[in-house]
Amino acid sequence: MCDAVTGRSDSRHIFEQLDREYYFIVPLDDDRRWYRYHRLMVEALRRKTEGLDKAQLAELHRRASIWYEEQVMIDAAIDHAFKASDLDRAAELIESGAEAILKRSQVVKLLEWLGRLSEEQIRERPRLNIAYAWALLLKGGSIHAVKARLEASATLTAGALVSAEEAVIRALIATSTGDVNQGFAYSHRALDELPADRIFLRSVALETLGMGYVFQGDIQSAIQAFKESIALARDSGNTMFAVASLSNLGGIYLIQGHLKFAEAVYHQALELATTQFGQRLPVACRALMGLSEITREWDNLGRARELLEEALQLSQQYSETGELVMYLSLARVLQAQGNVEKAVDLVQKAQAIAIQSTATAIDDRLVEVALVRLWLQQGNMAGAGEWADRRGFEPDLSREALSRRDTHIIPYDLREGEWLLYARLQLAQNRAEAAVNTLAMLLSASIEQSRTRHLLEILILMALAYQATGSVDLAVDALERSLKLAEPEGYVRVYIDEGPPMIKLLREAARRGIKKQYCNRLLSTFQQEDRILEHASGEDQTGLVEPLSGRELEVLQLLAEGCTNREVGERLYLSLSTVKGHISNINGKLDARNRTEAVARARQLGILPGN
Repeated sequence: MCDAVTGRSDSRHIFEQLDREYYFIVPLDDDRRWYRYHRLMVEALRRKTEGLDKAQLAELHRRASIWYEEQVMIDAAIDHAFKASDLDRAAELIESGAEAILKRSQVVKLLEWLGRLSEEQIRERPRLNIAYAWALLLKGGSIHAVKARLEASATLTAGALVSAEEAVIRALIATSTGDVNQGFAYSHRALDELPADRIFLRSVALETLGMGYVFQGDIQSAIQAFKESIALARDSGNTMFAVASLSNLGGIYLIQGHLKFAEAVYHQALELATTQFGQRLPVACRALMGLSEITREWDNLGRARELLEEALQLSQQYSETGELVMYLSLARVLQAQGNVEKAVDLVQKAQAIAIQSTATAIDDRLVEVALVRLWLQQGNMAGAGEWADRRGFEPDLSREALSRRDTHIIPYDLREGEWLLYARLQLAQNRAEAAVNTLAMLLSASIEQSRTRHLLEILILMALAYQATGSVDLAVDALERSLKLAEPEGYVRVYIDEGPPMIKLLREAARRGIKKQYCNRLLSTFQQEDRILEHASGEDQTGLVEPLSGRELEVLQLLAEGCTNREVGERLYLSLSTVKGHISNINGKLDARNRTEAVARARQLGILPGN
């Protein structure tokens, strides 16, 4: 690059000499092809460029842009084209590199570049209009703006390939707005028209088909479509949609209650979305969010929060819709940690995003579900009741009403979740028998479709409803059915989130010898959670100069269980050095010389339960 920019032919010799004599550069690879300047050298070079006139500096950037293009380093080539004020060159590079940029999920970066071009430069290039439509759609922009870009492209060319690509985009639009039948039609049209070697677009069309099946609750067809999309996306280097389809597949395993399968799939997606230098691509937010849901369910709230905070940062480079879902997921974790005020704030942020988006009602209803669940836990019966009246739940729920497949629909999983929330409201209104009737209808549908995640919640709510009516035997039977499903996957939060009424049920089940070890483990978690919340609020840890953090309490609990440092790291998804750092902090705060003393001191202070 230095040869290309300066016109010299001896740059390698100069760098080797500077490297040998340790003059202001540091090699970045074993082949010594890339170097990093010392900050003093950077400053000196910047001062030197101040002596160049605008035309000279633009020419240097133009040469750099050409060199980067030759090396197929399109991002840098585009950046230097803009620095050279060569907008036509930048437009050509973006047009030719749009697919590669999208494969890396650099949606916001693509929008930033397109925003620096004039409307005339974009309008005269059909491929740029298509690229703009992709970026707007994936970011969650105006559907009207997306369609305008497609129409602009259509006026410039009647090419079959562009037409097929437009069909893929229109399939995405239709499916994301709930028009599943239209989404199916466009997806099949695209698959029929696209040449076999257009693997990128074919993988997207299959991913869109899969999402349509998810909306309808057709899980097996969705799994097949996602698996085909994953294979094609990987073959074409389409990282964004390979990760998206893997994450969607993980989501289906979550619906089916297979937490361990889902975890493995999300880890595959995360590995694919991480560069060889350890940098996360924006689409990694999808995998991180899935992993956070699993770690939350396994009651590793600290790690779930860390994963979501990283996912949130990445989603801001990727999609506003993703950002909305991250806020809702993070709110649920914070709520479980006792930080209700912050949880409400995050739901309101998600609500603001949903209000701005008018393309679909799906995001609004996702926010409503999160908000109503918060209201129920806060005792805001009026707000929850108004939601139920506005939603217009049918007095007698029929399976046909739940499973009907309209032209414009709300995803099946969301509709079923709304009915579950309505059953919670009925319980909170002391209408336990009505709740049992609602849950009974939901139960048969969930069993038929192997939707174990909701099936667990249904059985747990039925147990609570039977308990409220005084039917203890029926309550324990329902709880036992749930425990048999939950134990192999290690479910925790689905029970803990139900609060004190669940404690009474678990004690009764344990007394009867039903899944006694699992019940006792859950009861122990209830006790530990009470302690952690007390510690977090600063009401306990008497005798400590500096209280233990939530993460340190988690590490301490595992030490008390006899876990090795490596086992602690595996349980909490921490590196070995991080675990050692936490243990060092724990020992310091507890004035202990080793882990054994730390555990003993914690029990003495009441931070951990006694033996």
